[in-house]
Amino acid sequence: MKNGLHRRWRTVLCIGVLVLAAAVAAVVFLPTRPMVEPADNPSVGFVSADFGRDGETYSADIPGSELPQPLQPARL
Repeated sequence: MKNGLHRRWRTVLCIGVLVLAAAVAAVVFLPTRPMVEPADNPSVGFVSADFGRDGETYSADIPGSELPQPLQPARL
């Protein structure tokens, strides 16, 4: 009986050490590696909107150069 209990605690200890090692490796490795590699620097080049009212259709086109700079990242 004592031998079986000792083996169970040894197994639990080994699994605990493996889980702890995996957690430490994740904490060390993940913050230094980005999840997605940015391919390029995105920006707004053009905004186009079509809307209608009372049976008439209107269109608005705004080039990206006319957009205020603080709004560009929010539109991405």
